[in-house]
Amino acid sequence: MSLSRGRTDSIFGPVILKLLFKLPVACYYVIVLGSDNIVKSLQKMKLVRNMLPWRRNLFLAFVVLTLLMTLAALRYINIADFRNPSLVCLTVLNQPLLYKESINTYHIQNINKGATKKIDKTWVEVDKTWPSLQSTSITPGELQEKYNRCKSVSVRVNSECKSVHSNVSSVWKSHSKSAKTKVDDFNRMNLASSCCAYFYEELMRPAPSADLFSWEKDYLSSPYLQNLEDIAWANHSTISIESPKDGVYSLGSRIKFNIVLFNGRKEHRTLGGDKIEVWLVSKDLKSAIAADVTDNSDGTYTAVTLLPWSGSVKVNAAIAHHRELFRTMCYIQRVFKTTHSFVGNFISGTASEATPCSPFPSLPEYSQDEMCNFTDINGFPWFCGHPVKRDYLNCSHFVSVTKLNLPSYLPLTEAEEKLLNMTETQRPFLIPNNITIKVVPADASNAAKVLPPPQEKCNQQSLAMTFEERNSDGFFYKGKWRPLNCELSNVDLEFLLKCLSNTM
Repeated sequence: MSLSRGRTDSIFGPVILKLLFKLPVACYYVIVLGSDNIVKSLQKMKLVRNMLPWRRNLFLAFVVLTLLMTLAALRYINIADFRNPSLVCLTVLNQPLLYKESINTYHIQNINKGATKKIDKTWVEVDKTWPSLQSTSITPGELQEKYNRCKSVSVRVNSECKSVHSNVSSVWKSHSKSAKTKVDDFNRMNLASSCCAYFYEELMRPAPSADLFSWEKDYLSSPYLQNLEDIAWANHSTISIESPKDGVYSLGSRIKFNIVLFNGRKEHRTLGGDKIEVWLVSKDLKSAIAADVTDNSDGTYTAVTLLPWSGSVKVNAAIAHHRELFRTMCYIQRVFKTTHSFVGNFISGTASEATPCSPFPSLPEYSQDEMCNFTDINGFPWFCGHPVKRDYLNCSHFVSVTKLNLPSYLPLTEAEEKLLNMTETQRPFLIPNNITIKVVPADASNAAKVLPPPQEKCNQQSLAMTFEERNSDGFFYKGKWRPLNCELSNVDLEFLLKCLSNTM
């Protein structure tokens, strides 16, 4: 189920509210110009007796204004969509009804009951600084509305979500002060994350960072994805050999490819930003090498790689990630602070527990003194809730993190939701081709079938050199990894898989 980004009421409601503040002046001119004719008609209907002109004008102005305000309220304003009436005032009007109480606190008039409610200054600064949360086309009030819709839809669609939101405070802390509850804790919080319960007010309130990376600006400059035919379609896209032109492929030489992307309507893509992967494989030799891909920013890509072994080589290409997926993830990241929520796993010999974690020092149902601050571990802000089993677990028992499900009812377009699902279930999107090349030894007198290893040992190499490594700086040959810039011994696929096991 998808949630629409906008409806008639959410579009015109703010406009009507703004007009209401200008209606008295407008009504005055209308009535001054046409009051005589209106009153004459009313007198004929015996609805208005003899009245002084100014009283007639005032009476009619009041009637017209009341009718217009009633119609506007009934037609365009769905108060149920705005659970926090103070946010309506803040975001619907260009100039919120604010008065400053102190340097850090503002009051906002509650339009329902005439009361006032204190809110954090951050909301005001967001509204003053950005008409929308930077490059996301969403105001803070709309964010609150989308969050509320996310929760309401999850409750309507998933009966389990109803129990989550009816007692959300019980979700984030373990229900047992002893025993091993890590699995139960994770399952409970995983469901809550799917039901949008993780987006609590304290996390959502602060504005996103004012700084954007250039690639974020690029992706967020694109509009929402409305039609899947607008994305690059792998089965319509092409890959061809650009060089060498003569068709001679020698061991140790380089080969260049040209990739051209087309959308679902078979139209040439004119923007870059898609993640393209190209790799060469010889299955019989258990050999493979990846290519270095350059984005030409016009829907075409150039891939270059080395030919480090001889024999028959099959060329593969794929759209690993779509530009529109990156745009959607950037949107989620900036609006909802994170693309995924996480839990931390705490384990000792007698107990285990999972608690919510975040790069922000704000966790649902955890105060500042109930958090474990792991920032010092690697310099990256990271906070997890302290286990409730204090007799058995403390911050030192933290062992790993686990990713929670992405919320299932985010306010995305139907096309964006389908793209997210496609990425999870169908990736990679292979670009069809029949390119198979024959790599021959560079020298007829030398029957070498693979490039010799470099003289320098990898453990003698400066670590700084690894910062600049490219995709094609190494390859698999007969199931063993061979770097091209140093010699690495006794590292095969089995060793690598064992080394990387249990790291996610």
